[in-house]
Amino acid sequence: MSPIRSAGRCLVLTIAFLASAQVSAQRYFFEQVGVDRGLPASKVYAVLQDGYGTVWIGTEAGLAAYDGRQVRSIGTQDGAAPGGARSLLLDRQGRLWVGHLDGGITVHDGDRFQAYTVGEGMPSAVTGLAEDVNGTIWLATAGSGAWRIPPMEDLPTTLAATRVGASELRDKLLGACALKDAAISRNTADRGAAGRSARRQPAQAGTAFRRRSGADAGQGGAADAAGAGARPSDAGR
Repeated sequence: MSPIRSAGRCLVLTIAFLASAQVSAQRYFFEQVGVDRGLPASKVYAVLQDGYGTVWIGTEAGLAAYDGRQVRSIGTQDGAAPGGARSLLLDRQGRLWVGHLDGGITVHDGDRFQAYTVGEGMPSAVTGLAEDVNGTIWLATAGSGAWRIPPMEDLPTTLAATRVGASELRDKLLGACALKDAAISRNTADRGAAGRSARRQPAQAGTAFRRRSGADAGQGGAADAAGAGARPSDAGR
């Protein structure tokens, strides 16, 4: 959505705004948003925009929200989990999910922020978040493999997260994304994706979870993981 430019060692977030006009040509205006404007840190991991126009920015020092005028840092004082914001997701209900470097999860439902731990205090960075067709949220982590969170209507007090694919997947995963054919891609350390490598490498470069047919699919289950091999690396940071 928004390119990130580097000036020396300082990364500056640049947000482009499209000016609508009744002419065939389009003009683009650029605004730089950096630490001098209130961004928590210059290292940015993820950016997305919600349905209200707010731009959410995940940095190594935490989450920030930009409304086009000012940057607001979101921290534990607001109810968010501690640590840098490594990954972002908007689910079907418009809720914001944040995966943190310290392994926590923050969910914002439009009214409040709710912090969660994954499992029994899973400590690895949450490098990817994806939602499947059933509303199940899938997590990729940088040291604890993949996790599944069943669909939920309201914000619970605890998160029912379950680790999946422990015997098929490497512990260190770079990210996750939902594919059009209802597969969930887990990207491994050597850039494999969904068992479909863009470089046409062997299948072990990446792993895809596909929903089982029948009753298992209705439960958001994952099965038939393919290509579990990958070279370990520090993918979290």
